[in-house]
Amino acid sequence: MSDIFRFMQYDANKKSAAIVYRLWLLGGLLGVHRFYLEKRRTGAALLAITLISGVLMAVLPDPKYAVTIYIAAAWWLVDLFLWGLYTKVTAFGSEHIL
Repeated sequence: MSDIFRFMQYDANKKSAAIVYRLWLLGGLLGVHRFYLEKRRTGAALLAITLISGVLMAVLPDPKYAVTIYIAAAWWLVDLFLWGLYTKVTAFGSEHIL
C-alpha cells in the first residue's frame, strides 16, 4: 500500500516541462515559472528586480538605471539553459523537471 501511495504522491508532484517553458516564455521576467516550480524565494526575487527596474525606468529615465532590467533578463535567459539540463524523461515516457 505504501508503494502505491508513494507513486501517487510522485505523480501529483511532478511538474510538466512544457508548462514550465510556456510560463518562462510568457511570464519569465516576473518569475511565474519559478512560482510554478515552488521556488518561491527566487521567484519573488526575480519579480522584485523586475518591478523595481520598471519603477526606476519610469521615474528616472536615465539609461544607467536600466541595468536592473538587464540583470532580470540575464537571469531569465540563464533559466532557459539551466532547466534544459534538469529536464528528464522518466521510465513512463513523460517529461518533468526535478
